[in-house]
Amino acid sequence: MAFSLKALPLQLRRSVGLGCYLAWVYCSLFSCGLVPVVIRLCSIERSWVYSGIGEAVAAIAVIIVYALLREKGRGDAAQRMIGALGAGCACIGSVLIWVSHLDISWYAALTVVGGLCCGAGLALLGILWGSRFSYCDEEHIESTVPLSFVISFVVYFVLLAVKGPLFMVVDAVLPVVSTWIVFRPRCGRNVSADGEAAGKLAHTGMRRQFSHLGSLFVLYFLIWFQIALFRVASSPMTYGGRFMHYLVPFSIAAVLAIVAFLTCMRQTRFLNFTFLYRWSVPLMIIGCGFLLIDLGIPEQHSVAYAVNFIAMFGVQMCVWVVAPKYVRRIGVSSFVLFGGLFAAEGLGISLALTLSLPLFDAGAPALANLTLIVTGAVALAAMLVGFNPRWLFLSDAVRRFTDAEFAMSIPRSTCSACAGTCPDASIVGGVAAGANAAFASAAEGGAPAAASGMDAAGDAADGFEPDSAVPLSAGEELASIFEKTAEELQSRYGLTERETQIAALFLSGRSRPFIRDELVISLNTVHAHARNIYSKCGVHSQQEFMDFVHLDSREGE
Repeated sequence: MAFSLKALPLQLRRSVGLGCYLAWVYCSLFSCGLVPVVIRLCSIERSWVYSGIGEAVAAIAVIIVYALLREKGRGDAAQRMIGALGAGCACIGSVLIWVSHLDISWYAALTVVGGLCCGAGLALLGILWGSRFSYCDEEHIESTVPLSFVISFVVYFVLLAVKGPLFMVVDAVLPVVSTWIVFRPRCGRNVSADGEAAGKLAHTGMRRQFSHLGSLFVLYFLIWFQIALFRVASSPMTYGGRFMHYLVPFSIAAVLAIVAFLTCMRQTRFLNFTFLYRWSVPLMIIGCGFLLIDLGIPEQHSVAYAVNFIAMFGVQMCVWVVAPKYVRRIGVSSFVLFGGLFAAEGLGISLALTLSLPLFDAGAPALANLTLIVTGAVALAAMLVGFNPRWLFLSDAVRRFTDAEFAMSIPRSTCSACAGTCPDASIVGGVAAGANAAFASAAEGGAPAAASGMDAAGDAADGFEPDSAVPLSAGEELASIFEKTAEELQSRYGLTERETQIAALFLSGRSRPFIRDELVISLNTVHAHARNIYSKCGVHSQQEFMDFVHLDSREGE
């Protein structure tokens, strides 16, 4: 039987698509496999200088071009143009970087062009995937992103075993496969108009969103400046084995980063943008310690290199998990948020390598000291701006920035892109049942505004237009209906205060990761409260719980 992409579950298809993109990034910009012949020390890092420039320029251009085209009603055409340009730049860049190492006379010119193309492809495809993930629910995001990184690491290790021209060919094909998957029916979209939040990007809207996200972009710039600087500082000063310097640190870091990040997702109460520096700063200090303390061990640089990779993987996973949720919860444009993040990343990488590579070539031993100073600067910036309440998923802050916050997360029973029931909508049937029960009680209580508000909310979810969404009072009224229903359950079944809060969120169709972010508790705590709620009500799942409440309310009529 022929392989069909449609036969794969939606979540796995997205994981494969994003995984191909990430695998291309690692193979092109972090791999010795794309260096057939070592011409200079830190040869891949030298192409990274220009890829950072290309990444920043492309990200800024995308924000401007997409805003202009979207105002003219050509948003879909803009996204396809972004995908085609991104795939083309990525392919060309990978080929040019590989060819540049075949002859020293080609190296300088082709490294510049190849790096610029790779950087542009990295930003364009990354922004496109960020836009797609911004319309997935929280539970889907938190399960798909780690799986994507696992797939990318597996592809990376398999390709390293190949090497040679075949490595280059497969590496150049990966971004094409990723772009093809992102535009497949039922894989690219959950709503009718992806990226619609960018549709209102008039100049005032842009300024407002950038002022809202400015401190985040500054901190993200410093973090990538720190990562790139440390990457050069931990590189060996002489030619050495690629196995010990690249493959072993990368492999160890990949496994440890995945395990640590999955553990943090379950244990931490704050899985938001503050996780960027909470993850990277301690690891960078540890890495600097390995470089500053001369243990006389040849593998010392490899250990420091592995620590740097762990820091980088954690930062990347945090962005891919948190940024899409931030778009859903706060209502900013996915193109502004991801475009700004990629621009900050590119500028940080380019400036750090422009500063550090001359020092590396001169054999300056002060790179580790400089890295430690930059780590202190990141910690200082985190102290000054890193606790910005605008970065958090607190309900009050959310509702100040988008009137549609509550209504946006109510899953729709159908998806225009899927032409049927959307497999990505969480607990569609249960939410519909819970909402019907709530509307029935609202009608008896003389509150028809909530029902009309939900109709408007569905339209808002289709277009993701915070400026023209349902009035907040309707969302608040609907929330109060679920809260009153949960309070009735509390009096009848002995729920605690926290269990009552979680029950109200369950009735509104919220996923457990959403509840973790909303109530600032760990995912393990949410699981424990959910088990208690189900046990007291005699059910076994959220679907059964919502059906139970619906039937219970009808019997009481």
